[in-house]
Amino acid sequence: MKTKILLVEDEQNLLRLLSELLENKRYEVLKAHNGEKGIDLFLSESPNLCVLDVMLPNLSGFDLLKKIRKLNIHTPIIMLTARKLKSDIIYGLKHGADDYVTKPFVFEELELRINNLLKRNSLNHQTKLYHIGKYQFDYNNQTLTFFGLTKFIQLTNMESKILYFLLINKDLVAERGILLEMIWGNERFYNSRRLDVHISKLRKYLNLDESIKILSIRNKGYKLIF
Repeated sequence: MKTKILLVEDEQNLLRLLSELLENKRYEVLKAHNGEKGIDLFLSESPNLCVLDVMLPNLSGFDLLKKIRKLNIHTPIIMLTARKLKSDIIYGLKHGADDYVTKPFVFEELELRINNLLKRNSLNHQTKLYHIGKYQFDYNNQTLTFFGLTKFIQLTNMESKILYFLLINKDLVAERGILLEMIWGNERFYNSRRLDVHISKLRKYLNLDESIKILSIRNKGYKLIF
């Protein structure tokens, strides 16, 4: 299976050129010329890495970066920009960008940065084990184990995705709309009640540790605290 790269660039000639160069390197390139299309592709295709131009129409590259980071904290993101202001670079890095490339640039530099980030990400996330209070959450195997017990809880795919999203937004409000979009996409409007059922089940699974709470935030979403 080819590595997927989401490329969001409003300059059509550069978008076409970079796409061709990356495809020649055996990457599958998901092309978008604006931020709205970019977030749609991110949700539907789950790319391995993103390359985002900063100066996009309507939804800027920085806004797109923040939206992606609300959905996923692990996918590497490289920002492309013609602006060389240090404040811009710091802003992007503070909001979750992994690297920055300023225009003009040679393709070999971008390729090297992409390779380095993909290699680092692969090493860091081959095993996704997380501690939630006195529980261990194995995202890859979709299990939840209470410390001291050998028996584990087998989660469904949906339960694992929801718990993971709550976890990466720990102590923050995980927006209901984003949760629904991430899991059910275009069918989100028909699955609002199902989300409530999954949340209820997760609360029961986690009730051996009284410090863990999944709070319902009225008209907003949910918050995981422990």
